[in-house]
Amino acid sequence: MSEAFQRIEKSIKDAIAFAQGKNIEVRINRPPQIDLPSVAYVGSPRLAHPEQVADFKKEVVEEECDAEL
Repeated sequence: MSEAFQRIEKSIKDAIAFAQGKNIEVRINRPPQIDLPSVAYVGSPRLAHPEQVADFKKEVVEEECDAEL
């Protein structure tokens, strides 16, 4: 059982324990047993040596279009 599902199930059980003695109907339908892939994080590239930032500067120049329609 996945960790996320276990946390949800615990929250529901806590809510049921709180609601005991009250007129509340709770239904729990378990989803099929599936393994969710872990989430990957892809960060922005960083300079290993920030002092080299000048080596990576680029100049953007706007040029007129030379193609005609």
